Amino acid sequence: MRFSTIFTLLVAVAPFALADCCYKDDSTGLCRDGSLASPCCGKGKCNIFCCNCDYGCKNTASRKRSEAAMFETADVFKAANSDGTGRLTLQQLTQYHGVAEDDAAVAKMFHDADKNGDGVITLDEVIP
Repeated sequence: MRFSTIFTLLVAVAPFALADCCYKDDSTGLCRDGSLASPCCGKGKCNIFCCNCDYGCKNTASRKRSEAAMFETADVFKAANSDGTGRLTLQQLTQYHGVAEDDAAVAKMFHDADKNGDGVITLDEVIP
């Protein structure tokens, strides 16, 4: 899938994803409270898309996990899964986060989310 298609998908999904996802500011790399993103800006553990963060986002009110958050995670998963196979690779995840493939924080999130250890992540592994 071309970058322009991925960008269009992300722009379409972003308004829905911003509510429960804890992203860094792309221009500064910082969270809303001024702390460095690692790579997410959640107060607690987040899923691999920086969504469904335990205790909410830094400098925002806490939110409970909800059905809307599950749909949001599914939408973000589909956007990150650029080949549409339903099997997210580490390369796709690092491209989605805009980091190098050897980024330790994203690699750790990927391996933690890969519950069955097959080297890819499926939607059922990231939606609780």
